[in-house]
Amino acid sequence: MTAADSFFPEDYASARKRFCETARERSWQFETHPRSGGRDGELFTDVARIGSQSPRKLLVLSSGLHGVEGFHGSAIQQQLLQTLDEKEIVKSNSAVLLVHALNPYGFARLRRSDENNVDANRNFLLPNEEYRGTPQHYQQVDSLLNPTQWPKRELPVHLQALVKIAKYGYKNIQQAIAGGQYDFPHGLFYGGTQPSEAMIFTERYVLPMFQEAKTVLHLDIHSGLGKRGQYQMLLDHDLSPNEKVWMSSLFQRDFSTNRGSEHYQTRGSINRWVRHHVPHAVSACWEFGTYNPITVLAALRAENAAHHWGDRSSKEFVSSKEKLKEIFCPRSDSWRQSVLNPADELLDQVVHQWLLQ
Repeated sequence: MTAADSFFPEDYASARKRFCETARERSWQFETHPRSGGRDGELFTDVARIGSQSPRKLLVLSSGLHGVEGFHGSAIQQQLLQTLDEKEIVKSNSAVLLVHALNPYGFARLRRSDENNVDANRNFLLPNEEYRGTPQHYQQVDSLLNPTQWPKRELPVHLQALVKIAKYGYKNIQQAIAGGQYDFPHGLFYGGTQPSEAMIFTERYVLPMFQEAKTVLHLDIHSGLGKRGQYQMLLDHDLSPNEKVWMSSLFQRDFSTNRGSEHYQTRGSINRWVRHHVPHAVSACWEFGTYNPITVLAALRAENAAHHWGDRSSKEFVSSKEKLKEIFCPRSDSWRQSVLNPADELLDQVVHQWLLQ
C-alpha cells in the first residue's frame, strides 16, 4: 500500500469507520444520522465539526453526493482530519464542518445515483421550480444512454456518440445528457419527482449550521469532469464583486459562474440551492478530472443498464460496478497523489489565509 492509498478507502463501510474513529480521536463534535436504502444499521451520513457554534467564518467540505464519488471525497476529508490544527480553529472563533456521504446508498452500492435512481445533484430544485422537463435532444439519445437490454453486437459507444454529436452538435448533446432530466426514471442524470432524502437531510441538519455562520465557504467534492489529475472550482451562482476578489485571491484563479463554453448548465445543483437559502455562502463544486468524457459516459451507461436490467449474480454486473469505481476514483497512485497533494495545499491556504484571519 502506498502513502496515497492509506487515505483512500476500499469500500463505504471502511470509509465510514475510519472517518468516525478519526473525528472522535481528534475530539471533533460528532453526529451520526441513519439513512434509508440499505439493510438495518448499514447506511449513515456522518457530520463532524470543530470550532465555534456561531462562527464568524465556516468552512464546509461535503462528500459523496454522487455516491461512488465519495471515495476520493472521503480521502480528502480524512487527510484534513489528520492534519488540521483544531486548537487554532477553536481560538479563531471560526469552524470547520465535514459532511461525510450525503448519498451513502450510492457510495455503498457503487452507484452515482441514490436508491431511487435519482441524481442527487439534479434534485436540489428551488421552491419555485418543478420536477419535470427534459433538455432538448435527451429523448433522441435515451436509447443510446439507457438500453433496456444489453446488445450482443453494437458499435463502440464512442462511435455511437460521435454519430449523435455529428447530427445535433457537441454542446447540444453534452447539455442534453448531463443537464438533468425529470421524465425518464430509469435514465442517467434523472432528477426525480420530489425532494430526495439527500436534499431533505441537508435542509434539516446541515442548512441550519450554514445559517448560524456570518460567512460560509462550502466545497462539495466531485470527480469525473475535466482533465485527468487536475481540479476545477465550478460555480453556478453569481458572485458579488467583493466575493470575486476574495475567491480569486484565495484560490489564485479567476472565478465566474459555470455558464461558459467549456461546461454544461445543470438544474438542481446543491451549490445553487445553498446560495439561495444562505445568501452569505459561497458554494462551489470541487471537481477532480479522471477519464475522458466518452469513457466516463460508457461506464455510467454500462452500470445503469446492469443495475436496472442485469443479473446481479453475473460477472458483468460486478464488473460494471468496479469499472464505475475506477472511473470516478482511479487506482493510479499518481492520480491519487494529484488529489491529495493539491487538496492539502489548497485547504492549508484556505485555513491560514481566510479562516484564521
